[in-house]
Amino acid sequence: LLTKWFYVEQYNFKTNNVEFCRLFFSPKLPIFHRRKTQKKLEYIRYTIKIGGIILKVTYNEKDKLLTLKLTEEIDHHSSEKIRTRADFEIQKYIPKTLVIDFTNVNFMDSAGIGMVLGRYKMSSMFGGKMFMKNVSPSVKKVFEMAGVTRIIPIIEEQGGTEIGKCI
Repeated sequence: LLTKWFYVEQYNFKTNNVEFCRLFFSPKLPIFHRRKTQKKLEYIRYTIKIGGIILKVTYNEKDKLLTLKLTEEIDHHSSEKIRTRADFEIQKYIPKTLVIDFTNVNFMDSAGIGMVLGRYKMSSMFGGKMFMKNVSPSVKKVFEMAGVTRIIPIIEEQGGTEIGKCI
């Protein structure tokens, strides 16, 4: 029996503290169990490393806002790994708003466009909206040429306050 431990960083808005919650996953029990606290926190943040790709996940339970921050270039090889994990996160939280953050993405090919459009389709299937944030000029040009910006809006502001205006 293999048991995996995860440490999840959670932010509690009421106390303004970052708390670490120790979770474990057992193959016999297909759910995560909290060890440190039983309180339902409004903000969950963790980092996943899939192969060489790092995906940072942030979920705000109050607003049902899921943010997926990509930190690598998106090509044919990495898009499949990102697609699989992003689908899992979307199905796990079923957010009202999905934001994909392209902060450190400088290169993306057609496989990346397919990955983004697939996540848009899944998000809209659950009744949610999707936005893109912090898109570099080269990646933005690819999105504009493909016509993706007519379907999925791009949020230009770094602070994230623009999300509230778009919703």
